[in-house]
Amino acid sequence: MALKTKLLAGFMLAIGIQAAQAEDRLTPLLRFVPASALAEGGPSNAIQYSDFAAIRHAVGQRLSLGDAFTWSREDRELAAAMRIVVAPHMLANYFSRMLAAERPMSDYLGFGMIDIGQTLGFAQPPMVPMVLTGNDAVTNAAAVGAALGNHGFAAENRNGHTIWWYLDDNALDLRNRDVSNPLRGDLGGSARAGVVDGAFVAASHWGTIDVMLMAVDGRIGTAQQSPDMRALAVALDTPVQADGALLQAYLFTGTLFTRDIVDALGPAADEETRARLLAQLMGSGDGPATPRYEAVALADRQEGANPVGVVALSYRNRADAERATQTVAEAFATATSMAYQRPFAEIMPYAVVTDVVDVPDAGRAVARIAFVMVPETTLEGPSDNMRTPFYGLIQMLYRGDLAPLATAG
Repeated sequence: MALKTKLLAGFMLAIGIQAAQAEDRLTPLLRFVPASALAEGGPSNAIQYSDFAAIRHAVGQRLSLGDAFTWSREDRELAAAMRIVVAPHMLANYFSRMLAAERPMSDYLGFGMIDIGQTLGFAQPPMVPMVLTGNDAVTNAAAVGAALGNHGFAAENRNGHTIWWYLDDNALDLRNRDVSNPLRGDLGGSARAGVVDGAFVAASHWGTIDVMLMAVDGRIGTAQQSPDMRALAVALDTPVQADGALLQAYLFTGTLFTRDIVDALGPAADEETRARLLAQLMGSGDGPATPRYEAVALADRQEGANPVGVVALSYRNRADAERATQTVAEAFATATSMAYQRPFAEIMPYAVVTDVVDVPDAGRAVARIAFVMVPETTLEGPSDNMRTPFYGLIQMLYRGDLAPLATAG
C-alpha cells in the first residue's frame, strides 16, 4: 500500500537557526578519497556516502508498534535496502542481484550487511572503489582474510598493508562467476580488498587501491582536507528542523551547469527561443542569478517521522549563500522540468525550508534548500521507503534535470 502523506506545496520558510550538529561520521571517511578525485568535479566524480546503520534505525523509527510485531527481519532489511539510493558501485550491483544469492555475504567477506555501518564510494567504473566501516566484524582482518582466501584470493603486502587480490587488473573469469559474491560480481571480475586503517576497502584494480593507500597514509592530499567537503559535511549533519540523522549523500565539486546551457540547447541566433527556454528552465528568469558555488551536495536526512531532502551549496561568503537560498528556492517553485514537462513544484510538492550554515573553520557558508516530507502514517510496506524527497532529487540529477541549480556562469 502506498504511504499516505500530507504534502505542503508552496510553503517556504527562511530560517537562520544554527542547530546542534549531530555526530559527523562522513568527514572521517573522506581521508580515503584522494584530492585528485575531486579535481575533475561534476557528478561523474561524486563522493557517494550512506549510513546503513542510520537507515536501519530510521526504518525502525517509522514502524508503528503493531508493525514492529508483524514485520519479519527480512522485511525490515528489505525496507532499509529500499531506502538506500546511494551506495558504492560494488554494493549497488550486489543489491540488484542479492535476492538470487545462494550464500550470504559473510561467507565471502567475513561480515554481513547487518554489520555494515557507513559506506563510501567515489569516481566511476572501472575504478569502483569502496570503503566500509561498521562493527568489529567489518574490521576483523583475520576473519576477512580467511573468508577471501577461501574464495581464491591471494594476499600481498602493498606499502605496508595486507591486500587480498583475485585475477589481474580488469580481468574476467566467467567460468567462476558468482552472483552471491559482493566483490567479483556476476562476471567473476578482478578485485582487491583488505582492512586498512579501521575500514574495509575494496576496488577492482591495483591503481585505485594504491592511490587510496597513499591518501590514508598521508602521502597525498585528501578530500578530508578540502574546505568545501568539510563544510558540506557539517551542513548535512546539522538538523533542518528537528534532531535527526544524515542517512546518505552525494557530494561533488563544481556546478551542475550554468545558464550558458541555453546556448547549447537553443539556436544561438534565435533570441526569442533562447529567452523562452531560459524562462522554462529557470522559472520567470527575471530574478537575480544564482551565484556560482564551489561544491554541491544532495542529501537524505531523517528528522522524526519526516524524510528530508537537502540541497547544499558551498560558498566562500555568506552574502552569496543567502542569495542562493532565495534564487534556488524560487526556481524550484516556478520552473518547469524538461524531463517530465511538469512544474518542479508538482514533482517536489513538499514544505521548503531554507537557511545558511556558517562553517568558520572551513571559511565557508553553506546555502541549504530542504524539502520536508510530512507523512501522516508510519510505513505500510517496504516500498514506501522509495518515496522520499532525496529519491526525487537523485532521479532528477541522473536525468540532467536539475536546472534550478544552474548558476550565472
